[in-house]
Amino acid sequence: MAGLRCWKPATAPQAVFAGFRDGLARLRATRLLALALLSAATALLGGCGQSPQSLATRYLADLQQFNYPACYATLTDEDRAARPLKQFLTEIPIAPDVDPIWFRAILFSTRYEVGEAQVSGERAVVPVKVTMPDLTLWERTIDAKAGPQDSLNAAADKALQNGTYPKLRFEDALVLVKQQHEWRVLADFAQRDQVRDGTREAVAIYHKLDYPKAAAAYQALTAQLEEHQFSGSRGIEFFLKRRLKTLQNIQAEIPAARAYFPRLVLSDVAVKMSEARVPAIFGRITNAGDRGVDEVQLTVSYYAGRGAQQRLLYQESHSVVVTPIEFVGFVRPVLPLVPGETRDFGFELSAPAQIQQQSEPSLAVGAMVFTQSKAPLPSLAIENLTPVPQPSGAPSSVPSSAPSPARKHPAPVASPAPSRARATPGGPSGASRSSSGPSRN
Repeated sequence: MAGLRCWKPATAPQAVFAGFRDGLARLRATRLLALALLSAATALLGGCGQSPQSLATRYLADLQQFNYPACYATLTDEDRAARPLKQFLTEIPIAPDVDPIWFRAILFSTRYEVGEAQVSGERAVVPVKVTMPDLTLWERTIDAKAGPQDSLNAAADKALQNGTYPKLRFEDALVLVKQQHEWRVLADFAQRDQVRDGTREAVAIYHKLDYPKAAAAYQALTAQLEEHQFSGSRGIEFFLKRRLKTLQNIQAEIPAARAYFPRLVLSDVAVKMSEARVPAIFGRITNAGDRGVDEVQLTVSYYAGRGAQQRLLYQESHSVVVTPIEFVGFVRPVLPLVPGETRDFGFELSAPAQIQQQSEPSLAVGAMVFTQSKAPLPSLAIENLTPVPQPSGAPSSVPSSAPSPARKHPAPVASPAPSRARATPGGPSGASRSSSGPSRN
């Protein structure tokens, strides 16, 4: 057709397709090269991120951001097999060893400084400086300053928010091992469980006032931690050595404590039946001295004969003042028996019935522990902090700190005395103390 010009492609369709294929191949090659470079860079960065110091830094950052699954993922295969995530939340390595209701708040107030890693083959130790609330001193201080109607939890929360709490600084460490060419956090829950159980036993021995045995228990635990290190073991060792030092101070004051016995005056001592229909001793103890007392153990002795013919038939001991040496999370007042304070006491007798029938019990102070804490002593506004069985119509007896025969009386059923412990509502909402406080989850 005139004036119509046919368009002829400059390149044949096959050539176009061939060129397209070549371009696509070049594009794919470029992309593959870019991906290879990116993978190499990622691997390089990942290698840097998995260095012991970097892993420790990341672990502690996740811990303080409450990212517990991320912390759990860094554990060794054996540790994750030994503890599911739910159990891990109750014993996170290098985290504050407190109840869940206080965990987040105290962790938020804890600071970690990561040091240079010490690498030896497939094992690395990353030192960590920890700054956190001095829990036992903090708790005693709040208990001592609180009024009868004050909420301990509210006072504790306020102190954490304002930073007005005693601080403690110590050295801890994260222990890492290599698995499948990657560094992993070693929790070693088996060793951790042994130390935790041993610590409970040592505390129980301390409250029995068996100082040599308690000291030996703490020394054995610290030796075990030095031999078998795991993440957080240095911190645990620090606290155990601190408690051992306190125990050594107590042992050094044994002569002074014995000289103080006459200042712990027993009064209104009587033998009556407990609610369980078991013979028990009830009475009152007064600190007539000038020092705070954390522990008092009374000794009950049964004698036969008189004068030069008198002989001991049986003896038993009972603690009537027991002050925790560990942080208890404000679930109960942690207060010593202060100068001028009087408390009621009561305990069931364990002597065989035959012994009790043929001899009257004599009661005396057998052992005591002076308060070792630097916390201020509480005022005398608080009385009878621990409710004890108190029979009605208890007769009076001559106040004495010397061995005193407990007078026997008819057997009324002992009824618990009304609790005069101070109110401890949990925070502004007025919830009970046990249900308040931050949660770990």
